[in-house]
Amino acid sequence: MVPRLVPGEELVTANAVSGQVTNVARLAGSALGGIVGGMVAAASGHRMRAARLPCYGAVAFGLVDLAIFLYPLGYVAVWPAIAGMIMVGLPGALTMAGLITLFQRSSEDSYRGRLFGAITALEGVTVLAGTLGAGYLSRLAGIIPVLAIQGAGYVVAGLVMIVWLRDHAEPAGPADEVLGEGEQVLAAR
Repeated sequence: MVPRLVPGEELVTANAVSGQVTNVARLAGSALGGIVGGMVAAASGHRMRAARLPCYGAVAFGLVDLAIFLYPLGYVAVWPAIAGMIMVGLPGALTMAGLITLFQRSSEDSYRGRLFGAITALEGVTVLAGTLGAGYLSRLAGIIPVLAIQGAGYVVAGLVMIVWLRDHAEPAGPADEVLGEGEQVLAAR
Protein backbone atom coordinates (compact mmCIF):
# COMPACT_ATOMS: atom_id res chain seq x y z
CA MET A 1 0.00 0.00 0.00
CA VAL A 2 1.07 3.58 -0.64
CA PRO A 3 1.31 5.93 2.40
CA ARG A 4 -1.83 8.05 2.72
CA LEU A 5 -2.19 11.77 3.30
CA VAL A 6 -5.98 11.61 3.61
CA PRO A 7 -7.25 9.48 6.50
CA GLY A 8 -9.78 6.87 5.50
CA GLU A 9 -8.49 6.70 1.94
CA GLU A 10 -7.30 3.13 2.51
CA LEU A 11 -10.97 2.12 2.46
CA VAL A 12 -11.19 3.43 -1.09
CA THR A 13 -7.72 2.51 -2.35
CA ALA A 14 -7.33 -1.24 -2.80
CA ASN A 15 -3.72 -1.46 -4.00
CA ALA A 16 -0.56 0.49 -4.79
CA VAL A 17 -1.55 1.20 -8.40
CA SER A 18 -4.85 2.86 -7.51
CA GLY A 19 -3.08 4.59 -4.60
CA GLN A 20 -0.62 6.13 -7.04
CA VAL A 21 -3.48 7.28 -9.26
CA THR A 22 -5.20 8.85 -6.25
CA ASN A 23 -1.99 10.60 -5.18
CA VAL A 24 -1.46 11.92 -8.71
CA ALA A 25 -5.04 13.23 -8.78
CA ARG A 26 -4.52 15.00 -5.45
CA LEU A 27 -1.26 16.56 -6.65
CA ALA A 28 -2.86 17.60 -9.95
CA GLY A 29 -5.72 19.19 -8.01
CA SER A 30 -3.25 21.07 -5.85
CA ALA A 31 -1.35 22.32 -8.91
CA LEU A 32 -4.58 23.33 -10.65
CA GLY A 33 -5.71 25.18 -7.52
CA GLY A 34 -2.43 27.07 -7.33
CA ILE A 35 -2.58 28.08 -10.99
CA VAL A 36 -6.22 29.17 -10.82
CA GLY A 37 -5.60 30.92 -7.50
CA GLY A 38 -2.65 32.81 -8.96
CA MET A 39 -4.72 33.92 -11.96
CA VAL A 40 -7.59 35.09 -9.73
CA ALA A 41 -5.16 36.90 -7.42
CA ALA A 42 -3.54 38.66 -10.38
CA ALA A 43 -6.89 39.61 -11.89
CA SER A 44 -8.63 40.78 -8.71
CA GLY A 45 -5.89 41.51 -6.20
CA HIS A 46 -5.92 45.23 -6.99
CA ARG A 47 -9.53 45.44 -5.76
CA MET A 48 -8.62 44.52 -2.19
CA ARG A 49 -6.36 46.16 0.37
CA ALA A 50 -2.99 44.43 0.47
CA ALA A 51 -3.15 44.23 4.28
CA ARG A 52 -6.42 42.29 4.09
CA LEU A 53 -5.25 39.67 1.58
CA PRO A 54 -3.03 37.72 4.01
CA CYS A 55 -5.62 38.05 6.81
CA TYR A 56 -8.63 36.63 5.02
CA GLY A 57 -6.47 34.35 2.90
CA ALA A 58 -4.97 32.70 6.00
CA VAL A 59 -8.40 32.20 7.58
CA ALA A 60 -9.80 30.66 4.37
CA PHE A 61 -6.67 28.55 3.85
CA GLY A 62 -6.94 27.20 7.41
CA LEU A 63 -10.64 26.42 7.09
CA VAL A 64 -10.17 24.55 3.80
CA ASP A 65 -7.16 22.76 5.29
CA LEU A 66 -9.24 21.67 8.28
CA ALA A 67 -11.97 20.44 5.95
CA ILE A 68 -9.48 18.46 3.83
CA PHE A 69 -8.02 16.61 6.78
CA LEU A 70 -11.09 16.21 8.99
CA TYR A 71 -13.85 15.29 6.50
CA PRO A 72 -12.82 11.58 6.39
CA LEU A 73 -13.85 11.26 10.03
CA GLY A 74 -17.47 11.49 8.85
CA TYR A 75 -17.42 10.78 5.10
CA VAL A 76 -15.18 8.31 3.30
CA ALA A 77 -14.38 9.34 -0.28
CA VAL A 78 -11.42 10.82 -2.11
CA TRP A 79 -13.15 13.46 -4.25
CA PRO A 80 -13.55 16.00 -1.39
CA ALA A 81 -9.78 15.93 -0.84
CA ILE A 82 -9.16 16.66 -4.52
CA ALA A 83 -11.79 19.43 -4.52
CA GLY A 84 -10.24 20.88 -1.35
CA MET A 85 -6.77 20.84 -2.93
CA ILE A 86 -8.17 22.83 -5.84
CA MET A 87 -10.04 25.27 -3.56
CA VAL A 88 -7.08 25.90 -1.26
CA GLY A 89 -5.10 27.40 -4.16
CA LEU A 90 -7.08 30.65 -4.16
CA PRO A 91 -6.58 31.65 -0.51
CA GLY A 92 -2.96 30.48 -0.72
CA ALA A 93 -2.30 32.70 -3.73
CA LEU A 94 -4.12 35.68 -2.21
CA THR A 95 -2.18 35.30 1.04
CA MET A 96 1.17 35.24 -0.73
CA ALA A 97 0.24 38.14 -3.03
CA GLY A 98 -0.70 40.25 -0.01
CA LEU A 99 2.43 39.34 1.95
CA ILE A 100 4.75 40.09 -0.96
CA THR A 101 2.96 43.39 -1.67
CA LEU A 102 3.26 44.44 1.98
CA PHE A 103 6.92 43.42 1.99
CA GLN A 104 7.66 45.49 -1.10
CA ARG A 105 5.76 48.52 0.18
CA SER A 106 7.40 48.36 3.61
CA SER A 107 11.02 47.94 2.58
CA GLU A 108 13.43 50.32 0.92
CA ASP A 109 14.88 49.31 -2.42
CA SER A 110 18.44 49.30 -1.09
CA TYR A 111 17.61 46.79 1.68
CA ARG A 112 14.99 44.64 -0.04
CA GLY A 113 17.35 41.91 -1.25
CA ARG A 114 18.99 41.50 2.14
CA LEU A 115 15.63 41.49 3.91
CA PHE A 116 14.23 38.94 1.47
CA GLY A 117 17.27 36.72 2.04
CA ALA A 118 16.94 37.00 5.82
CA ILE A 119 13.20 36.25 5.73
CA THR A 120 13.77 33.26 3.43
CA ALA A 121 16.50 31.90 5.74
CA LEU A 122 14.23 32.35 8.75
CA GLU A 123 11.42 30.61 6.85
CA GLY A 124 13.73 27.66 6.16
CA VAL A 125 14.59 27.33 9.84
CA THR A 126 10.94 27.52 10.91
CA VAL A 127 9.90 24.96 8.27
CA LEU A 128 12.58 22.58 9.57
CA ALA A 129 11.52 23.16 13.18
CA GLY A 130 7.85 22.72 12.27
CA THR A 131 8.55 19.52 10.36
CA LEU A 132 10.55 18.05 13.23
CA GLY A 133 7.94 19.16 15.77
CA ALA A 134 5.06 17.76 13.72
CA GLY A 135 6.89 14.47 13.25
CA TYR A 136 7.49 14.16 16.97
CA LEU A 137 3.97 15.23 17.95
CA SER A 138 2.36 12.89 15.41
CA ARG A 139 3.96 9.94 17.22
CA LEU A 140 2.40 11.08 20.50
CA ALA A 141 -0.98 12.40 19.38
CA GLY A 142 -1.46 11.01 15.87
CA ILE A 143 -1.30 12.67 12.47
CA ILE A 144 -4.91 13.94 12.34
CA PRO A 145 -4.65 16.09 15.52
CA VAL A 146 -1.34 17.52 14.29
CA LEU A 147 -2.87 18.41 10.91
CA ALA A 148 -5.88 19.91 12.69
CA ILE A 149 -3.55 22.07 14.81
CA GLN A 150 -1.79 23.22 11.64
CA GLY A 151 -5.09 24.22 9.98
CA ALA A 152 -6.32 25.91 13.17
CA GLY A 153 -3.01 27.77 13.35
CA TYR A 154 -3.71 29.42 10.00
CA VAL A 155 -7.21 30.41 11.15
CA VAL A 156 -5.92 31.89 14.42
CA ALA A 157 -3.05 33.69 12.65
CA GLY A 158 -5.48 35.20 10.14
CA LEU A 159 -7.83 36.38 12.89
CA VAL A 160 -4.93 37.89 14.85
CA MET A 161 -3.77 39.72 11.71
CA ILE A 162 -7.30 41.05 11.12
CA VAL A 163 -7.35 42.58 14.61
CA TRP A 164 -3.72 43.74 14.60
CA LEU A 165 -3.76 45.25 11.12
CA ARG A 166 -6.98 47.12 11.88
CA ASP A 167 -5.00 49.32 14.28
CA HIS A 168 -2.12 49.66 11.81
CA ALA A 169 -4.18 50.17 8.67
CA GLU A 170 -2.29 51.41 5.67
CA PRO A 171 -3.46 54.60 3.99
CA ALA A 172 -5.64 54.06 0.94
CA GLY A 173 -3.72 54.51 -2.25
CA PRO A 174 -4.42 54.10 -5.95
CA ALA A 175 -3.81 50.35 -5.80
CA ASP A 176 -6.32 49.99 -2.96
CA GLU A 177 -9.21 51.67 -4.76
CA VAL A 178 -11.60 49.83 -7.03
CA LEU A 179 -10.74 51.17 -10.46
CA GLY A 180 -12.61 51.07 -13.75
CA GLU A 181 -11.12 49.29 -16.74
CA GLY A 182 -9.62 52.44 -18.29
CA GLU A 183 -8.24 53.63 -14.96
CA GLN A 184 -6.56 50.28 -14.31
CA VAL A 185 -4.33 50.67 -17.33
CA LEU A 186 -3.30 54.18 -16.24
CA ALA A 187 -2.67 53.09 -12.64
CA ALA A 188 -0.46 50.21 -13.84
CA ARG A 189 1.89 52.63 -15.62
